[in-house]
Amino acid sequence: MGRVLDELRGYVADLTRQVESSLQGLGPSLEALRRFVVNEMYIAPYDYRALSLFVPKAAADDEVDFIMGLLEGGPRWIRNIRSLAGELGVSYSPDQVSPDAVAYSHFLTWLGVNGTMGDLAVLVGVNFRSFCVNTNVLAEWAESLGVRSAGFLRCRGIDEARESLAEAIAERHLNMEMYRHVALSAQTYELNFWRHVGGR
Repeated sequence: MGRVLDELRGYVADLTRQVESSLQGLGPSLEALRRFVVNEMYIAPYDYRALSLFVPKAAADDEVDFIMGLLEGGPRWIRNIRSLAGELGVSYSPDQVSPDAVAYSHFLTWLGVNGTMGDLAVLVGVNFRSFCVNTNVLAEWAESLGVRSAGFLRCRGIDEARESLAEAIAERHLNMEMYRHVALSAQTYELNFWRHVGGR
């Protein structure tokens, strides 16, 4: 674990606990899966576009590796979301999207325009594990409900190689005041997303 990322994870630890427990106490729910999918049908393509805004900012080789690693999973995620939507009978309509649930995506776009590679490294390093904790819950729910196309929701969080890249990039562009803003915003928006998914 890295010094900068660990400090920021500590800064938002209470909020992260809320995010990662936001589906606790709820039973398997097709409606929750549908809420997840309809909002992800909005989020996924826009997040992909937002991440592409960081490509010209990637000055060092490890920064190129970091952003390209994030981008390469985008098309696969979008295809999988669409497949799950088909199985669940979900049709995308923008008026079904929750503004609270998709605020994270809007923040990522703002960060793509105004932020640094360090800001992106912090967002991924602090936030990605929380997303995976909850998608793993959804994957378990889907399996118990006989939904066949949700296996892609199982993930382990940020791996050691990407953690090392994120830490090095965050240290290179060090701005702890901005990093605290990024960490707090990311986890706040993440909590809003999962509260909506859970119907809370």
